[in-house]
Amino acid sequence: MPRLPAGELLSRHLGEAAALATAVCWSVTPFFFTAASRRIGSFSANVVRLVMACVLLGGAVLVTTAGDAPPPRQTLLFVASGLIGLTLGDAALFESLVILGPRRVSLLGALAPVVVAVVSVPLLGENMTPFAVAGMALTLVVERPADGETHGPLARGVVLGVLAAAGQGLGAICAKAGLGDAPADTALGALAAGDGAAVSITALEGTLIRMLAGCAGMLVWAGLRGRFGEIVRSARDGRAMGMAAGGAVFGPFVGVWLSLVAFKHTRQTAVAQTIMSFSPVLVIVIARAVHHERPSARAWFGSLAAIAGVAVLAFREEIAALVSG
Repeated sequence: MPRLPAGELLSRHLGEAAALATAVCWSVTPFFFTAASRRIGSFSANVVRLVMACVLLGGAVLVTTAGDAPPPRQTLLFVASGLIGLTLGDAALFESLVILGPRRVSLLGALAPVVVAVVSVPLLGENMTPFAVAGMALTLVVERPADGETHGPLARGVVLGVLAAAGQGLGAICAKAGLGDAPADTALGALAAGDGAAVSITALEGTLIRMLAGCAGMLVWAGLRGRFGEIVRSARDGRAMGMAAGGAVFGPFVGVWLSLVAFKHTRQTAVAQTIMSFSPVLVIVIARAVHHERPSARAWFGSLAAIAGVAVLAFREEIAALVSG
């Protein structure tokens, strides 16, 4: 296998690198949002962080002049992605975080790549190569959640965590099509193209549309439930706002932006989503440092397997060429 200059190697694997950077961001955000949610409630924390992210993303789009508005069909796909992944999925995620804590919820998040792998075949026409499947299997080998303190019904926390993973996976599929990268002969690709051809949309612009849709969905829900007063009162908690701001930067601003970069530059959406699911490994390390948790031998074995899986996913084409050559 010929050696490639570092710049060319990064260019060829930009999607995988962005997915790994997303995993790093998402391994930090649960700790911010768990702390904020336990002070002001998961609903208020979710709304606050979405509003903060919209402001940050709007400023970034204005500064970079990322591009023109996407066609209506692609805009609708981004809106659907935001409502499914951010309004519904993240609402379930936040409540699950309050009940189960960051580490358990991160483990349940490993279901998202499975959802993407299954759904992307009929909707995006993506097929998984044997090396990609092997990499996914290795990356998703993680420790089963150990018994520990919960802050509510365990079954409810698990169900909400599973729903959050499903929302994240389905949101990723819609975002991939909204970016204009789905083949025109697939279900979502045809939906994005309409009577013409889909337009390539920047990840930053797509992230802003997703975030605006997700935020609008949460604000409508807040209005229907009469919870605006609760949100306003929560905004007076300086410590909670600081935690929410930190989480907003690493999560819906930088993290979600990087995730769309990953989807745009990775052929198989499930591969990008799987690399993003590397975050439980990083959460183990952070939980050890912050909460002094002691991971089991199984956890460390799962971590090593996950690292090997990410390597296989990132360099699956080079490995396949080496084996066949």
